[in-house]
Amino acid sequence: MRDIAPSTPEGPTVYLLGAGASFGAAVADAPPVMTKFVETGRRMVAGIYNSDIRINYDRLWQLLERLGFPLAEVVKGRPDLEEIYVMLSVISRGLWFPSRDAFLSEVGEAFRFVPPLALLKGFIVDVVTTASLNAKSSPCDLHNRLFHQLATGDTVISFNYDLIADYSMRATHRWCEVDGYGFHDYVLADQLKPATLSTEFLLLKPHGSLNWYTPSPYVDPNSDRTMFQAWRQQASGSRMGAEHRIRAISLNQWPKPDEQRRPAATTAWFHDELAKGVGKEDFWKIDEFVATEEATYIIPPTLEKMSGLRVSEELAMVWSKAREALAKARRVICVGYSFQAHDIEFFTLLRLTMASRQSAGLLIEVVNPDSTVVRRIRDLLPHAETRHVANNLREYVS
Repeated sequence: MRDIAPSTPEGPTVYLLGAGASFGAAVADAPPVMTKFVETGRRMVAGIYNSDIRINYDRLWQLLERLGFPLAEVVKGRPDLEEIYVMLSVISRGLWFPSRDAFLSEVGEAFRFVPPLALLKGFIVDVVTTASLNAKSSPCDLHNRLFHQLATGDTVISFNYDLIADYSMRATHRWCEVDGYGFHDYVLADQLKPATLSTEFLLLKPHGSLNWYTPSPYVDPNSDRTMFQAWRQQASGSRMGAEHRIRAISLNQWPKPDEQRRPAATTAWFHDELAKGVGKEDFWKIDEFVATEEATYIIPPTLEKMSGLRVSEELAMVWSKAREALAKARRVICVGYSFQAHDIEFFTLLRLTMASRQSAGLLIEVVNPDSTVVRRIRDLLPHAETRHVANNLREYVS
């Protein structure tokens, strides 16, 4: 195995994990990259883990076709996942619809109980859940080898929702989810009581995680205006307010029940089942269901990921600790992170942090098959020493 111990002056190392780190993971059904997400994701969801609630996502692809994007093009990444999310976000906000009825007349009755954007989030959760379940049963050997080299005080910053890195971090026996995510979860600490388990390094996830959740507000399905406003809040992310604390689920206890992980998608399923012939008197169950749901906490793959998001205390701690780690780092290892300009929030954080230290004495190692990544980093951080060291994670840890 390559010696990946620090080769720079003494100091902490930061690992940046982008989509390429999960895509190249040694687990079955690794999460696909943006341009392949719909094509690969549809196959993965069709044969999804043992679940009684199998969502019909065809209504999403039918809506995109009405917008001029036939499925044959969508599966080729035209448009890719980020572009799809932006389009459905605009539609779900209902900017030019005066009422829910006007909205439904345009997008179809299939979205009566769930807006398109919320259903797309359910699809994303389903796709990355598949890989995470495989990592739970058999942690990725490549991530295991990478994290075996972690020193006390190092930091891993992962932009991936999946739990591939998380299960490998736990396999080190030097990290615990109670405080290893950058915030202390008192509820989880009470449940696990990890008396002898300490966290020697952090796994920071600025865009959320499959095992993070926040309670959803109650929505009265009988109120046309209330439901329509709730859709707009859900589309903008404003429902994830500071009053809804982020909680982490123990990696042993994850996943939570379907209706708690992906409440909007499950609501759509529930409505579909009832509409097959169950009496209208049973629709009261939707009231009860929506009132108790909890939602997986992930920040959408859009240009301005944090736009409209009222940041919770926990998420603010994650971002502030990411900045602190980068400010102290002597080496940054970028695995599958491509430094694309659309990641505005992280780019801004990186510019501010590195400008204050002029990137002096910083070594940046790039693990990526894209030869242009090194040039983008040099343009962004000209004072750092940047070099390409491997094409993928397997090559890097071998």
